[in-house]
Amino acid sequence: MRYMENAIIREAKKEDSHRVWEIRNHPDVRTRSNSRDDISFEQHQGWFLNKYFKQTGNFIYIAEVGGVAVGYCRIDFDSSGRDYVISIAVDPGYQGFGLGKLLLEESLRRFPVELVIRAEIQRDNLPSLRLFEKYGFKITEQDGKNFYLSRKIET
Repeated sequence: MRYMENAIIREAKKEDSHRVWEIRNHPDVRTRSNSRDDISFEQHQGWFLNKYFKQTGNFIYIAEVGGVAVGYCRIDFDSSGRDYVISIAVDPGYQGFGLGKLLLEESLRRFPVELVIRAEIQRDNLPSLRLFEKYGFKITEQDGKNFYLSRKIET
């Protein structure tokens, strides 16, 4: 299938909450997440609305194909108050078609802040590591589990 031709990247809407929750809770996505626990929709809904529609400084972009949200890229202000943390997920049924690349590229292009963005990628997730390196992220640290990357956004 050629999802790239029909994909759009847009800012999230409140109505995207359920689909973001479904993608985040997919077992394959959870294996790549820092938090591998299943999250209830009620818990997610409160977090989603607060994080992206009540607070400022956090961004979430949606990859949409045929009117369906199939992935998301979050760029959240870190609680340290110094930089941002990026997280990306694509529905496993839509992986392998370049949507992650498009989602990351467009999210970085739209991101309006000139601060450092950090990413945390599991050591065995080499496709994600290569993708982030392609967009200027550099490994700053690593441990037995993860690579830690960062990139300064220049506008």
